[in-house]
Amino acid sequence: ALDSVAPFSSADMPAGSVLQVVQGKLSSSFSTSSTGQVDTGLTATITASSTSNKILCFVNLSGIRTNNTTYNTHIYLLRNGTNLDGVGVSGSFFTYFAATQLSGRVGTVSNMILDTPATTSACTYKIQFATESASSTSYLNDQASFLTPSTIILMEIAG
Repeated sequence: ALDSVAPFSSADMPAGSVLQVVQGKLSSSFSTSSTGQVDTGLTATITASSTSNKILCFVNLSGIRTNNTTYNTHIYLLRNGTNLDGVGVSGSFFTYFAATQLSGRVGTVSNMILDTPATTSACTYKIQFATESASSTSYLNDQASFLTPSTIILMEIAG
């Protein structure tokens, strides 16, 4: 009978299986003129069931713009307060290149990374912004009432 079969646990799942999905969402507007990293408010927390599992992080940022097309916005992804290795300028997760945008134009950018936290403790992932110059302001969810919220999606992948 089916009711005598034990339920699956995450340990029973083959490598590559998605074990859980967590989403963080930011609907409010954010702006900064800081050249240092500043929390945007976009965050999500996940706890892996095994130290051998990985976390696949998808980030979709909506309504990004700068008010000065000379200076870029550096976008950082952190796990528990530590920058994850980036591929963008200045070690950022990615960079919104203001010079390629028309002044005042809002854009949407996405990126992903496969992280190996090697812990079963809770891991909080968050997005931070920094602008290249204090004479520039970087925005996230600019015109928020017209845009899809910015999101971070975390997926635990069996190792």
